[in-house]
Amino acid sequence: MICHGEAGSGTEIAPSLNDPNRLSRFNDEWFIETISEGRPSKRMPTWGTVLSPIQVRDLVALLRAWQKGEIVELPGPEEELHEVIHMLGHGDSEAALHILDEAAEAAEGDMLAAIERAIQALNNSDTDAAIEAIEEALALVDHDEESEIGDMNMGEATLQPGQMEAQSALDEIKIDMTDSALAKLRVAFILAKGNLKEAIEHAIEDLEVGKVEEAQSILEDALVSLP
Repeated sequence: MICHGEAGSGTEIAPSLNDPNRLSRFNDEWFIETISEGRPSKRMPTWGTVLSPIQVRDLVALLRAWQKGEIVELPGPEEELHEVIHMLGHGDSEAALHILDEAAEAAEGDMLAAIERAIQALNNSDTDAAIEAIEEALALVDHDEESEIGDMNMGEATLQPGQMEAQSALDEIKIDMTDSALAKLRVAFILAKGNLKEAIEHAIEDLEVGKVEEAQSILEDALVSLP
């Protein structure tokens, strides 16, 4: 919320968004359109060319949380890195670069170094090297999470690449959020290997033609079979 201030509290150039009364005046569709198309007469830029539809919906969800008075903890850079992989899978290097710049601001240490390598690779039009650097950054997150889990339960198996994304997609399929599930599956497909990658590919194909139950069944079988 750069223009609208920290936590949407407003600035000299943009009104407060963290205002339940203001938020209650408009529906989700109005916010989606306004974020995507901008409001030139109010000096609000168009964000639809920078943010993905999923990111726009996430922003609307954030606004609704503020409307309810909820305190929202924003995700770390790993969420942005997953989105970058999704964008690169669709050939959108410009938007991926923009999000990598944002991720770099929230990163530090080895993760920051990996993100900077990804930025340099994209500036050199080397998508493969960029994805490799992003996967390295994500592996650092997975390693930290696994270490924390290991401290609590030394006997618990570690997650395979793409498993977390596939499980999240499956959870969203079960509540009819198929568009969001598809986006996560495309990220999972890039990360996954072997039988899981093949299952994700089939699930994507089924979702794209409306075979939701088939996609759910494939993912359930694949995830249950993992060690």
